[in-house]
Amino acid sequence: MIGQTGDHDMLVQNFHPWFPVFDELLVNDPSEWQDVRRLAPVPVSTFPKTFGLGALPPIPTELRTIDVFASGVWGHPFHPDKARLLNQVLSIPDHKVMVINGHLSSDWYNTLLGKSKICFGYIRFKRVISTRGMDALVMGCAPVVQKNSMLLLYSGKNAGVLTYDSDQDDLAPAILKGLADWPQLEKRVRMTAQKMRDEFALPRLTSEYLRFATFLAAKPRGARRIEPSALLRQKRVSVNTGVIPHQKLRQEDPTWWPPGETGEKTPRLFIDMARELVMDNISGQPVHRKTFEQACKFYQEGIKAFSQSLVLRFNLIRALLHLGNDEEKKNAMKLAKQTLLLDSSSFEVDSLEDVFTYDFCSTFFNFREYIDFVNQHLMDGKKVKEELIRLILASLHYYLGRSTQDFEHLKMATVLDPAFPFFRLYYARELVNRGSLEDLAEAREILKSLASNSCVFLEAYDLFKELELRTGSLDLWFRDHAAILDRKALSYIQTTEFCNRWEIEFPVAEGKRLPECAATAGPNEVEVSIILPVGGKTILARQCLDHLLKKTKGVSYEVILVDDLPSHDPPTSLAPCLSTVRVVQSQVPLSYSAARNLGAKEAKGKYLVFMRNQLLPEEGWLDSLLSEVRASSEIAVVGSKHVNLAGRIDHAGLLFSRLLHQPTLAYRGISGEIKVANTRHEFQGVKGEGMLVRQEVFLSIGGFDTSYERCYEDFDFCLKVRHQGYRVVYQPTSVMINLDEIGSYGGNAKDLERFLAAWKNKFLEDEDAFYLTDGYVVSHTVHNGCGALMLKPVATEDEQKRWLMVATVQRLAQVVGLEGAKPILLQPENWPEDVSVLQWGARLCELAGIPQQSKAFLERSLALEKSEKL
Repeated sequence: MIGQTGDHDMLVQNFHPWFPVFDELLVNDPSEWQDVRRLAPVPVSTFPKTFGLGALPPIPTELRTIDVFASGVWGHPFHPDKARLLNQVLSIPDHKVMVINGHLSSDWYNTLLGKSKICFGYIRFKRVISTRGMDALVMGCAPVVQKNSMLLLYSGKNAGVLTYDSDQDDLAPAILKGLADWPQLEKRVRMTAQKMRDEFALPRLTSEYLRFATFLAAKPRGARRIEPSALLRQKRVSVNTGVIPHQKLRQEDPTWWPPGETGEKTPRLFIDMARELVMDNISGQPVHRKTFEQACKFYQEGIKAFSQSLVLRFNLIRALLHLGNDEEKKNAMKLAKQTLLLDSSSFEVDSLEDVFTYDFCSTFFNFREYIDFVNQHLMDGKKVKEELIRLILASLHYYLGRSTQDFEHLKMATVLDPAFPFFRLYYARELVNRGSLEDLAEAREILKSLASNSCVFLEAYDLFKELELRTGSLDLWFRDHAAILDRKALSYIQTTEFCNRWEIEFPVAEGKRLPECAATAGPNEVEVSIILPVGGKTILARQCLDHLLKKTKGVSYEVILVDDLPSHDPPTSLAPCLSTVRVVQSQVPLSYSAARNLGAKEAKGKYLVFMRNQLLPEEGWLDSLLSEVRASSEIAVVGSKHVNLAGRIDHAGLLFSRLLHQPTLAYRGISGEIKVANTRHEFQGVKGEGMLVRQEVFLSIGGFDTSYERCYEDFDFCLKVRHQGYRVVYQPTSVMINLDEIGSYGGNAKDLERFLAAWKNKFLEDEDAFYLTDGYVVSHTVHNGCGALMLKPVATEDEQKRWLMVATVQRLAQVVGLEGAKPILLQPENWPEDVSVLQWGARLCELAGIPQQSKAFLERSLALEKSEKL
């Protein structure tokens, strides 16, 4: 009987009892052989060609637009080794890097490989054939594999396969070298691709594998060590997959369910009896109380018989905390506290006592380090009891700390298990929340480490930015690393959070049927017209439309596709047989504003919503916008919150900057979860994309001013709306994903000149007044010759009063003009000690007709500049 094993290290508690059953075991590479031969008391052989290739699409010939691509399990706690490699790659500048933390369907996987130049991967066993490397190679993408990978045995030299040493920091240099040599590298890869398709074709691979297994089976050998018995149990290898459903297992093996009275009872027996019942309830479906209570009964009986078994206690606590009702969770907390009060040296731990799988609530327990110690014990007999106990106790402290907000428990978890990033991240978050100077200093050091080189770098970076925003300091490390961390965040797409969005970024298959629209209103019953200029980008428009139809529910609406570039592929194929989708065609190319105006003229809805190809609305987006205009006839325009794929703010309202003297984006680039970006505000303007506006107001103003080439027309429009007495609102519960990378607002000098000329007699500055309501002041910093705006929290009551002078000027001047702000301009001594704001006050005095007063502002400004230089 021949057995094939893989991932033996992470599944050793499942596999180890089965190894003696086989006459011989097969593994994939010599490094696995080194381990398994020490785990199994039977012969072990290596056969590298275990994975083959099924039907594949042709090798793409078009230009490859992704420089570096990877997918798979990159952010899981079981793979801390990948974090260091991932952070290297995401730091590569000036290249399109896409890392998908998750698994894709084979169609999408091959599509993305066909669009990529280089694909990198990592395998725990260094010499094994990299299946991802092989997948990349056969799609014409150059793989980067670990040195000595057995893939090189089949591809040969100069085949376009790049190598790196996973123990060194040379992955990024290997990738950059390949990109620099891409034209020649691509030729070599394409020459190798067909060879590998032939070599790993399933019929050939199957034939070779079976011939080798036949050879092994025919070898002379002694009697088998043990026969399969009722003591061997088939277990699920992960939360969501398994060879045999547990219900079927129980039917086929009644001796296990319930346990018989005969035979020796051990902690492992109770652990295994409860295991599958708990796994039945961890899938996200409602807990099946009968099976869950039976599992808990097994644990409790086991603890009663074996009170020193730490794994029995640990598994029961975890099951109750994750799946139990309120009373059961209280009991779990009580048991956890009792357990931590016991002498740790009194506990018993068997390395084969099952602590669930690697993906069971994985951020609460360092399964990787635990199972590594188990492997060391089983392979070499190393004593690891104390280490196993330490890791379980660390997890119990973490559970208690999270559940009770007990700071000391959280700290103890990081002391007992300092390498586990999830414990340290949560601890840092609590340090920030507690907020003393010592706490913030400790949190800052933890977050630097996590943001630089861990699988939680995104969360750590967001928390670091929040910390800097709250403290008003500019840490030198943060300043020097911010650009790199931003780039990493934009490149890293988490499919666990965006699991249905892959069709967003890349073309959907031609002929794909669009879903039926939830709102099937007739032609005279439309409440909202959603206007989407196609702009010649039919593929992107298809993706946006598909998402719109999925996410827009419970509202009568129509979608108007504006064919504004008629020389391109017509978008008529985008409109399925639905009354809700229409195509409006132009005979000549139109500007963006003109295209939106054309759509508005054809609209039947009471309200207009202007969409853009790169925007994808989230569930409930339209209801949130409508709630504002339905609640008040004074509100004419409502803007939505835009975040990029990394969850950072792209749009949360428009401000007019005193420092830059142009419109800017409020809170651009901060985490979309921060409270200030999720607060409803009134603004002078909001972005035109994702904007809802009353149709009658839009038409009365004449729509968007088409003399703007590509920016500021939305701010111009909103100011005109306010001039008519209406209000403009930002509603953060209407959320849209922006597929574009975050950039500054505007950027066209000609459009800015036109905007400033049009509104030269209108006071627009409002950024200080806006940010002060959230407790911040804005300043201008210069680093390496580049200017940037920086927010700092108001530190003292005196500072609050001084900045209130500036905010009051801005509020008064917008309502009654600078004439009404003169009394405040006569008090320069009460203004903030800020050079830029004092210089601005001097300019306001000139504009207000009191030029003699500007001298006092300038004198304070010069004195402050001198003191700062000293």
